[in-house]
Amino acid sequence: MINWFQLGTMAVATPLTVFWMVLYFKYQNMFQSYIENLSPKEYKLPELFFIGMGFMHLTHYDLHTRKGRMRIKEISEIKGKKYAEYYYYIIKAATFSYILTFVPLAMYFGVLADNPKILLIGISLAVLLVRYLEKDINDKLEERREELMLDLPQVLSKMALLINSGMVMREAWVKVSQTGERALYQEMRVTSHQMANGASDLEAFREFADRCSLISTPTAGKGGFNVYDDIKKKLIAAGMPPDQIAFIHDANTDEQKKNLFAKVRSGQVRVLIGSTAKMGAGTNCQDRLIASHDVDCPWRPRDLTQRAGRIIRQGNMNKTVHIYRYVTESTFDSYLWQTVEAKQRFISQIMTSRTPLR
Repeated sequence: MINWFQLGTMAVATPLTVFWMVLYFKYQNMFQSYIENLSPKEYKLPELFFIGMGFMHLTHYDLHTRKGRMRIKEISEIKGKKYAEYYYYIIKAATFSYILTFVPLAMYFGVLADNPKILLIGISLAVLLVRYLEKDINDKLEERREELMLDLPQVLSKMALLINSGMVMREAWVKVSQTGERALYQEMRVTSHQMANGASDLEAFREFADRCSLISTPTAGKGGFNVYDDIKKKLIAAGMPPDQIAFIHDANTDEQKKNLFAKVRSGQVRVLIGSTAKMGAGTNCQDRLIASHDVDCPWRPRDLTQRAGRIIRQGNMNKTVHIYRYVTESTFDSYLWQTVEAKQRFISQIMTSRTPLR
């Protein structure tokens, strides 16, 4: 005796099966060149991907939505800009193939066994396969970005050392690019090759930053690593409420800055993160500040003065404040701080006509 579950499930499964068969017979030979070289270790059941490709072809599926463009950019970090769209296309085709294949199968098995749990298991299998693809890409992205950010301080330190010794930017770049074999150094060599073949330095460096997602400012919704979001994520993981952390970049108008500074002064915002340029002169939020953290070393001594001036300031209710300055191990960060100190000594000597004490 057929019950309502079986009848309803068959009513949905039958047109899905007919649609699947249409895709199978119409597109089985059309997309072989797209999938013949895919690795079964990386992609599960690639021989079925022509089903999803046929669906996308039939429905004129748009790969270049805002979300799609973001994902293509992320994939380009792993697969390269030239092949990023192809691999995004493969991932979407796999997604539709899994859904269009396993959901109808699960429906039929559920009907035969008269058990809705089998239907749920089949749908879960399709979802897990899709999640596997996304997780694989995300894991590779995270691994690459962590490697890039691990090597970046050392690269910047080497660059600063060579430039301060009198070497021009391009020569320093080429020299540093030959000192390692990890992803960041390989990308630097690509940039060196672009400049050697006629690309302008600015264009080549911009493409380098884009390929590596080396973005220093908050980019909500755009993807890619930046130190602002990374610090915020770690603070939240340590127990701080998200609404007590703010970026100066969130305030784009004078009125928004005024409101943000008022929240800092009242204690509603406990951590404010920003650059020297955006949080220098005119930043009046010192009332409750207890600590200032210099995450990087600036080029100019006056920038250190501006940073310290945000907390060592009339109106601060704390009698004692703390200023923390960070140095990354196994880099030339300490050299950079020494360079700034030497600049300040020279400036002080000129301004006072005295030789500073050593």
